[in-house]
Parts: sequence; C-alpha cells; structure tokens
Amino acid sequence: MLRARITASIALGKEVNLGTDTGHTKIDITRTRVILDPMNSTLTALLNNAAHTSNESIYNGYGITGWRALYWKNISISEDAKTNFKINQVIPDIFQISKKMVDGTTHKVLKLGAQGGNADSDNRPISLAGSITAIKQQKTTPTQTAQAAVLIGKWTYPCRIAKGHSYYPQRKSLDFEGNKLITVIDFYGISITTQLCADHATLLYKVKIEDNIVQGKVINKGAANEHTQIGIKTTKVEIKLEPGYIFTSNSKFNKDNFYNTRITDIYNGYGLTDWQQDKWKDISSAPNAIENLNIGTQVPDIFNISTVTTDKGSHKVLKMGDYQGNFDINGRAMSLEPEGAVFQPK
Repeated sequence: MLRARITASIALGKEVNLGTDTGHTKIDITRTRVILDPMNSTLTALLNNAAHTSNESIYNGYGITGWRALYWKNISISEDAKTNFKINQVIPDIFQISKKMVDGTTHKVLKLGAQGGNADSDNRPISLAGSITAIKQQKTTPTQTAQAAVLIGKWTYPCRIAKGHSYYPQRKSLDFEGNKLITVIDFYGISITTQLCADHATLLYKVKIEDNIVQGKVINKGAANEHTQIGIKTTKVEIKLEPGYIFTSNSKFNKDNFYNTRITDIYNGYGLTDWQQDKWKDISSAPNAIENLNIGTQVPDIFNISTVTTDKGSHKVLKMGDYQGNFDINGRAMSLEPEGAVFQPK
C-alpha cells in the first residue's frame, strides 16, 4: 500500500451554467510537490530498486534511493516525476459543489472534471465526473473536546522497537492535559532486541512533542472495534542529546546532510547547528522537520480506552491508530495498534 500527497496551487475561473445540474466553475491547478509513503517493506524494496517501474501506476521510485517504510519522500526533484505528474504545469479543470444525502445526513459533494472525456480548446474538461465524488469532511469542533477528559493523565508504552526499525528500542509516554498532548520518546542505543530498554542500555537522546488535540465522534459504539476519532496537530518538537550518547553526536547532528540515518530515525539535526548534550533544542522551524513531522498540520487518528485484567490486577489501556494498518481516504487509521499504553495513576 502506498500513500501519496500532492500539493498544488489553484486559480479559480468563471462560473458556467449556474443553477443547473451541469453548473460548474473553471479552475487551473498547478502541482508543486508530490511526496510518497510506502506502507510496507515489500513496496519499500520495490521503490528502492532503480530498475523497477510499475506498469499499472505512475507511482514508483523514480531512481530515488533511501526509501523507508512509513516515511514520506519527495519525488518532485525527479525529471520523470515532473513529467508524469505535470509538476509546475497548469492543468485546466472544472469543479462543482453540490449537496447529497449520505447515511441520512446532508453532505457537500465535490466533483471535478471527467478525465478522458471531451475537452475544449484549452484542454479543459467540458463535463463533470460521473460517479467519482469527494465528500467534505467535517472538522471536529471545540465543543467536542470536553470528552477529552477520558484521556487526561499519563499513559506509558512498554519498551519496544522504534517505529521503522528492526532494532533500536524506544520508550514512549503520552501525557494528556485538557486539549494538549505531550509525547516523550526515549531512544536507546542497543542492537540486541532481547535487552531492549534494560538498565544497562545507553540512552542516546530524547524527543519531546507538543500537540493540540481535537476529539471527534465515537465510531461503532458498543462493538469490539469501537474507537473515537481524534485530530492531532503538532506545534513543537524538541530533541535533547543525552550525556551517554558518545557517537560524536554533536558533530553528526550539526551536519546539514544528517537525515534519516539508521540511528536517528526521522529525528535528526535538520541543518540546525550548535547542538549540545543534555540541552533541549527546538527543531520546529526547520523546513524539513515541518514536512517530515507534519508540524502545524492536523493529522487524523483514532483511539480506544479499555480495561484489561491480568494477574497483576486491572488497568486502563489506551490504543491509538495502527500506523502499519489501512488508512481511509482522509489518512485516518482504520484499525487500532496491537499493543497499547497503560495508564499511570498519580
């Protein structure tokens, strides 16, 4: 499975046939960037194979290397990608916004021009897509955030292998207070998975992420797969190098090209300088950090809180969306992570 995100600028034109079923508005779309995210190791290997091109899709590696599962990569620098996606070219199109009943609720529906049909002298479609529609997604409102009280408190994950790695363990905690979330991740330097975050493992660096959260509606209430929608917008990311990090960390983090290396995951220097051990550094303003970590952009997710009883007693467990699972058209996870975080009573 592959996720694609296309950024474009638009220029609206005149409205045509207003008040009729064929009423539409002209629009010019100029694509400026295309980024891809392979969702499994098989697809990642294909994208890293420079000789591979897909016969069924224009989405491929374009000779770009360093693809990793679950991480976005910009393909806009490839001349072939620029040609296939018409990057920086004006694409004439049309659109129509109407209303439609879906599951008993009125929704706004967007239709773009019919591709492959008749076009005018500007190569602009002259008819709207037949059955291909997009439904406007309603954002969760501030009034819904009162429900967030169920999340309030600190939740701690067990020590586990870091996202995107076959080794290198991490310890992660989520601390909810009102409509704010503070995530702290400890990264350890050890390659033997059986030792994980043991006392003798070296703590390399910490990452602290500040988020605003907006809670949405409950889905499948009362069912085994019940979950709640949530929007998470990262506002600040800080990194602190630990004194135990002896791998010439200061010089590595200071390098402009120090990106996505095996030990640092997606958390790295991002071109910032003057890194010091045991001191937090804010990377939130670095352009590549903004892109890679979705800083300032609300990301849709889901969560579920349940009570689990073990031989050590009952405790509450929080599960967020499974980043290795399927995602809907809005990028929201459709399943819960297999292993959750345990609530830590004060």
